[in-house]
Amino acid sequence: MQPPASSVELNLQRELAQARIQIINLPGGGIEFILPATRNFGEKMVTTILLALFAACFAGIICFATSFMRELPWTWARLLAMNIFFYPVTVMGLVSMVFVIVCADTWLRSSRALAAAGELQIVTCWLFVKHIDVIPAAKIIRTRAANNTTTSDTKYYDIEVVTTGEKPGWFFKLFPPTNVKDEIERQRIRTGGKDIRAMTNIQGQAEAEWVLSQLREALNLTY
Repeated sequence: MQPPASSVELNLQRELAQARIQIINLPGGGIEFILPATRNFGEKMVTTILLALFAACFAGIICFATSFMRELPWTWARLLAMNIFFYPVTVMGLVSMVFVIVCADTWLRSSRALAAAGELQIVTCWLFVKHIDVIPAAKIIRTRAANNTTTSDTKYYDIEVVTTGEKPGWFFKLFPPTNVKDEIERQRIRTGGKDIRAMTNIQGQAEAEWVLSQLREALNLTY
């Protein structure tokens, strides 16, 4: 008896995902997830092309504004034109910076998530810059797969981990949110917890949910 086509397709997705995301069962118990920077080449190319197009438009507007102001015969007219162009150029500059950050993160980010011995260790690297988060499982109050981007009809998901903290920060003491309806989010804010992206850019909801189930099983979590 052959397995259903949907089961075969999901198994193929998992095999392809494991070629991109290395999932290692540790000898002493637990799981290690390795997410190299070389994953999701199609998403990287789309992001880069969008950045290049936006940068070309931005450069075109800068050249046009500069040329236009040089042709004006009066100083007051040049100052007026400068004020007119200032806001759109500033907005496009800020959007360009966001595009550059997103594109750089897509190409350079690699990470490891190690779930074992009642804690989750997340190691995120951008070339030679490394950041480590060590989270006791007892402090985790929610894990979820959240859609972050959609590229060419392909959805990419992050595994988010919500934790409690020891005390809220000064910002939330001065400006406590009053319209948060989600109880988990209120608990995170009250205790000064964090909302951490443990794993990023997992291709497809089915694969993200499967990775999430493996993470929960390794940490003995049901939420």
